[in-house]
Amino acid sequence: MFTLKRVVWVLCGSLICVFFGVACREARESDIPGTYHVKTTWGESTLDVQPNHMFLQEVHGPDGQVRSTKGKWDLSGGILYMRPCLQIGQAGAASADLCGEGVDILGSSIAISLDPDHGLEYQKIR
Repeated sequence: MFTLKRVVWVLCGSLICVFFGVACREARESDIPGTYHVKTTWGESTLDVQPNHMFLQEVHGPDGQVRSTKGKWDLSGGILYMRPCLQIGQAGAASADLCGEGVDILGSSIAISLDPDHGLEYQKIR
């Protein structure tokens, strides 16, 4: 017979299993390809990452200006390296020779951290 105490223990155990089943893990190369998007106070950006280690990054500013760059990417130790790139921050986007951004995976959600101090990150949309 089920008692309230037993039901609570079973529910808690189930929640722990579910939580650890979708816990964070380090990104693998096969996780990275796809389309990512971020919207900020100054505009938005899309990052299209290809399986052949090429990417296209576009930034749409508040004045309608579009900037883009193409380059190569690599993943090492959970960090996505892109060269060249548009470095995205709270104040806008700036051209850079190299960007190194952390990749966060929680369950099926993948995010590329851009400016952790301000919560800016690309979210994988497909």
